[in-house]
Amino acid sequence: MSNNPYNLLVDYFDDIYPFDEYEKTMSSIKKEIEKSFPDKDIKLLDLGCGTGRSLRLFKSERFKLIGLDNSSLMLEKAKRNLSDFEIDAELINQDVIKLDSLGLEPQDCVTILGATIHHFDKDQRNKIIKAVYSILSKQGIFILDIAKHEEHTKFKEIFKKGCQNIYRIIEPGISYLPTAEYNGCAILQFKKIIKRENKDIVIFYHYFYFKDYFRQIIYIIETENGQHKKTIYVPMTAYYIDKETIFDELKKAGFKVIKTIKTDYRLTEFIMAKKSF
Repeated sequence: MSNNPYNLLVDYFDDIYPFDEYEKTMSSIKKEIEKSFPDKDIKLLDLGCGTGRSLRLFKSERFKLIGLDNSSLMLEKAKRNLSDFEIDAELINQDVIKLDSLGLEPQDCVTILGATIHHFDKDQRNKIIKAVYSILSKQGIFILDIAKHEEHTKFKEIFKKGCQNIYRIIEPGISYLPTAEYNGCAILQFKKIIKRENKDIVIFYHYFYFKDYFRQIIYIIETENGQHKKTIYVPMTAYYIDKETIFDELKKAGFKVIKTIKTDYRLTEFIMAKKSF
């Protein structure tokens, strides 16, 4: 269980990754899906559903929801969160790359949100896209989001500058931060402080940029009444994907891209693709 980084993040996930910026964009996407299937209930599968926040955005009697995630602890929290909002969804504990082995019935819509697609390398990504195509109903819709072009440009420029320096942006007085060394270019960014009763939880991102991917390490430093209690170290890998690449991969699998939507969320934009035959 400890090998899954999201099991380590479960108590902090909703604070680290606020989802409020998604709501306006997702509201318009929900309307697009409803227009595409005007006279039937809509079966929707959310890949990498995490704590259930994206499923919550599809609350409606018309949507029959399934959430899939490889973290059992995330799904336990999703179950509680969805219950609080009186949302009924089937939750499946399985890795996204094993989608083609689950034997699910055809879905009208499949989503993979929160830039989750970036956590899969090219081969894994193409396997997922093909599995999504296979599981979709006729004229089914696939919705995903990727980092905006300017984010990729920033990463690539950092890489071009070489790997000589480690840049640290740390609030005064912060300690307990381990030192990490990679053969890459690193940037340490202060994220936020979460306050819970007597506790202060300090979140740092440590990024190492490489040619085709970046390594993200999240440090969660928890203090109680001013005393250090614990430091959690969560490593993850994400791969660069630009729109041209993902469009090509979708087309090769049989999809037709029907719309791209810039989101209020500063890092990502949405892609809607339809099963073309």
